[in-house]
Amino acid sequence: MRGTHSETTKKISKLFSTKEDFKEFAEINQHIFDHYQQRLPQEEILYLFLLVWSRRSINDVTGEEVFCQKYNQWAEITQLASDFVATCIPETKNSSRDHILIESFFTVAKIKQLLSPLLNHNIADVNLYAQRLFPESYQKCRNFLTENPLAVATWNKKVYPI
Repeated sequence: MRGTHSETTKKISKLFSTKEDFKEFAEINQHIFDHYQQRLPQEEILYLFLLVWSRRSINDVTGEEVFCQKYNQWAEITQLASDFVATCIPETKNSSRDHILIESFFTVAKIKQLLSPLLNHNIADVNLYAQRLFPESYQKCRNFLTENPLAVATWNKKVYPI
């Protein structure tokens, strides 16, 4: 397991540590040192950066598009978003907007998967709430995530129970 964590850390570092946004964020380490006389390792700064940066908004579609262009490193996430929109919300009036928001959501989920699979867990109450208020939509989305081959390959059901 330790080797896997080390390999994942290297993958994450390779994908994101050269980004200009990360370099700017990493300057926080100097502020931490100034106030606490401690420096965080690069790995921890990167972890914090990705947690902060992965807090997304549905109110800024242009910002989400830029986020996807910068941080979606996986062609399967783009395809998965297209498949999701076509399958789960085919009646949408704005498929390009919805594709961007879904791609952003899946990109964040992939980043969190790399950081720690536990970051992608919902509390059971959220699932029950969605299931009770929106039973058809809930089932359609659940079926997509558990039956679409690309979704299954992207998120292991044993790690991410739905």
